[in-house]
Amino acid sequence: MAYLQAAECCDALDRIQEALHYFRLSLDAQSRFPNIDPGTNLEYPWFIVSRGLVDLYGEALDALQRYRGVFPAQWFKAAAIRALIADHNGERDQASQYASDALEAASQKQSPFRYHPSLGLVGQGHSGIIERLRHIAAGVA
Repeated sequence: MAYLQAAECCDALDRIQEALHYFRLSLDAQSRFPNIDPGTNLEYPWFIVSRGLVDLYGEALDALQRYRGVFPAQWFKAAAIRALIADHNGERDQASQYASDALEAASQKQSPFRYHPSLGLVGQGHSGIIERLRHIAAGVA
């Protein structure tokens, strides 16, 4: 978790190479302690896609394969990552499906937790990516 936090701090400071270093340290630590999941397998691919680091898209998909989310916001990020990478790779049908999945997650008004119905929903801060996903879902380049 400390490595993930260091990566996110470096990201916020636009220190991309240092952020990459700490994300990878977090993934390495998680592989040694697989029962501890700080969320790096989602946040690292999100960082890669958000920063447009196309040379690392394969690495992003590898990390994402090991991620299992439980909240709509996590489902949204995972599907959005897949949609953006598939779109970049010219896989229009897959990109459209993933974008639709992300938009479905973003439209959720209630979490799957009975006593915490608003926990883990997609917030307003993703409006730009949601608009991009709408274009991908509609098949607009």
